[in-house]
Amino acid sequence: MERPARPRAQPAPPGGPPGAAFQLAGSPQVVGTLWPIDDRIAVEIADASTGGWP
Repeated sequence: MERPARPRAQPAPPGGPPGAAFQLAGSPQVVGTLWPIDDRIAVEIADASTGGWP
């Protein structure tokens, strides 16, 4: 019997961290916060930390 190359993703538990949903969807890396932040500030921090990667 052949096995799939990747095991099937299990759904995140309700109320789990939002970043877990992105990882389950296949994103290898996720950056998140444990508190609400302004979207504009998040974009500025992401641009500064990645050097403006495309």
